[in-house]
Amino acid sequence: MDSKEEIFKYRLIAFVDILAFKELINSEKHNKLIGIIKKFQENASEPTFFEKFVRNDDGLEITEQKRNEAEDAIELQNQQIAVFSDLIVMSYSGAKQYFDWSFKELISKMHNLIWELRSADILVRGGITYGPLYHDGPLCLGPALIRAYELEDKEADYPRIIIDPKLLRFKLFNRLVAKIGTIESFEDGYIGLGYTAIFNGMEEEMGRGYEKEDGEPSPKFHLHYELHNLYRTIINNQNLYWKNPKPKAAYKLNWLGKQYNALLDRFLAVGNFQDGGMPKIDYVKLIDVEASV
Repeated sequence: MDSKEEIFKYRLIAFVDILAFKELINSEKHNKLIGIIKKFQENASEPTFFEKFVRNDDGLEITEQKRNEAEDAIELQNQQIAVFSDLIVMSYSGAKQYFDWSFKELISKMHNLIWELRSADILVRGGITYGPLYHDGPLCLGPALIRAYELEDKEADYPRIIIDPKLLRFKLFNRLVAKIGTIESFEDGYIGLGYTAIFNGMEEEMGRGYEKEDGEPSPKFHLHYELHNLYRTIINNQNLYWKNPKPKAAYKLNWLGKQYNALLDRFLAVGNFQDGGMPKIDYVKLIDVEASV
């Protein structure tokens, strides 16, 4: 029989839980949820960074040999995905020679998943780690899966996907994290993927009009658009929550509401940004419930 070392290989893994799943399944959103997950599964094998991987610094396609090497590298990543009920597990090979690429791919896929689901007002929570794992399609087991589950269930707390703090002890992870703009730093010391990183740096755009000279929407327009979408997502989840009140759910939504309000304050403080009538999140009703936790 194979030893434990031979069965388990070191892999990068993301474990994601879809929040308020029961309420979603019993609502009119279940078709949209199923459609998003099916699309995610179908597109999961398409590498986000493939074109960058096979082009030189001038943007020109490199030799056929290099392209073949890149395709071989993608195959060696051995990307795997499993979906069951409200859980999504994705993993990549942790082979050293392709580690940078695998980490970027995993982060990119999770970022896209978060925002595809958020477009339907669906929130997630999860954990990302690295360790011994066996993952072949729907069959997934090993210490890394247990650790990723613990991050999601016991540490993430709020709608976000956190990266295992243990990984940040290694310079390699810190170097990679510093290069990825979609990774957020949270107030409790964790880092990971959330719902506010896309707003980073937008203060510089506040002095511009809502349209560019060519008539295309400006970054300020997109700022309002995304802020409105985040507001809508929180409000719709509040409404979903009141159909089946749970103190823990109120706690999570309150946290996200505070993040939204902080964003609004941040841009209003610039001085040349008008809120356009966008309201703040009223979390008095959430605080009332939270007080009973």
